[in-house]
Amino acid sequence: SALDQQNPTGVWVNGFAMVQHLEESPDDGTAGHLDSTANLNDGTPYNFQNGGGGSTDAEGKIDGADRFAGDNDYVRVADSPSLNFGRNDKFTITGWINVPVAPSGNRFVFNTAAGSGEEYEGYHCFVRTGTDGKLRCMLHTSLSVALSVMSMNSVADGIWHHFAFVRDVSIDKGYLYIDGVLNDTQIDTTNPNDDPTNKRDFLIGSNNGTAGFFTGTIDEVRISRVAWSADWIAASYNNQNNPNSYLS
Repeated sequence: SALDQQNPTGVWVNGFAMVQHLEESPDDGTAGHLDSTANLNDGTPYNFQNGGGGSTDAEGKIDGADRFAGDNDYVRVADSPSLNFGRNDKFTITGWINVPVAPSGNRFVFNTAAGSGEEYEGYHCFVRTGTDGKLRCMLHTSLSVALSVMSMNSVADGIWHHFAFVRDVSIDKGYLYIDGVLNDTQIDTTNPNDDPTNKRDFLIGSNNGTAGFFTGTIDEVRISRVAWSADWIAASYNNQNNPNSYLS
């Protein structure tokens, strides 16, 4: 018989640090959300099976996804050098979110940054509180907010939205794209003497595992150590949004 020449991790090369399809349905406490890259950044769900309404077996934009009830559901990916970005590191972080209504507090799509001191370093995206419902993505150093970009409109409207948070250190700028369209551009003010490298786990659906719990569904969280172009992001959105009609 023919040799099996499939190489699932080999598909996600060219700078990808983590690709979480979130299509598996692991039990709480089981590292069953498998990273499709060779970096082994697998995710462990917590509190989805406590009766609050969350599920690791929800309908996603692309196959399965995780539905977060907003009570205490989240997914933890252990801290890894592949997910840490220093002062000279580019990145692109993308994903799909479906938020039914604007939250009563800031609800985190993902987070690595905390409160103060050394733990302040890192990056995150969250849906803003109140009637705003906009998506805001930020990069912190130990001293300040170095980069902050925000969507033009609310993403809390009960439909799927694709986001792409980009940092391009070659020109000291950051970008936020929603559904393949540029929404915001800001200057990256990272001080040469400061460092945004995070020292915490990567959390999906929570600020720190005790607060900021996301309400809605998250799918296809992907992190790349490349600042992808506007054309690449638009093509990626179109391909995922309607693959049957997409022409490369």
